[in-house]
Amino acid sequence: MLQCFGIATLVVGILTGSFFGVSLVDIPCFSSLKKYLISSDSLMLISIVIGFFHVIFAKFVAAYKIKVQRGLKYSLSAFAWIFLILAFACILVLPMANIHLSQTVRYILYGVVGLSALVAFLYNTPGKNVFLNFGSGLWATYNTVSGLVGDVLSYIRLYAIGLTGGLLGGVFNAIAIDMTASMNPFIRWLPMLLILLVGHALNIALSMISSFVHPLRLVYVEYYKNSDFEGGGSDYKPFKKI
Repeated sequence: MLQCFGIATLVVGILTGSFFGVSLVDIPCFSSLKKYLISSDSLMLISIVIGFFHVIFAKFVAAYKIKVQRGLKYSLSAFAWIFLILAFACILVLPMANIHLSQTVRYILYGVVGLSALVAFLYNTPGKNVFLNFGSGLWATYNTVSGLVGDVLSYIRLYAIGLTGGLLGGVFNAIAIDMTASMNPFIRWLPMLLILLVGHALNIALSMISSFVHPLRLVYVEYYKNSDFEGGGSDYKPFKKI
């Protein structure tokens, strides 16, 4: 885990232009790399995108579970919601990212949204009255929209972890410089080195805990909730005499 987290931290830190709290773009020889680095706004967007696809994957798992347990017709509504969300996201989000869709593709996406909405609203509970299905569809819409927005926004914590680690690194660097500024240059290096070692070790420890706890929380709360996870079952006993 230390190796995986360390490699990931090194890669993400360099891609965002930070190394032990030092901004690489402030160094003259690296200033030309600024246009290739990931900005803080882009990092937040990446965290949201990761959350969106993680939640959608969880909804797909939940829909497939319904298909296996109850049959295909009972899972059509769950699959319809997935296609509706994906198509609607493409229509709204891609133009914001300067990805312009052709008119044909837009018509296809609108068709997917319309067909998925029909299934989600009128066939969410096979065998029941169409008006009851429509009412259930409205309630499902409220739960899906509010839940999806809240769950996806929870992934901003990934961005916050990276931002906090970089800011704390910069703070410890500033403390090491400011607190030793009035000292003799020949002895200044020792307290500066001690402050840097203690400060960055503390920052690394806090970042390690955060990078483990918060993703674990996202899996146990957002993913498990959207995948309709159910506990229980039987004990696993691989060795048994027959």
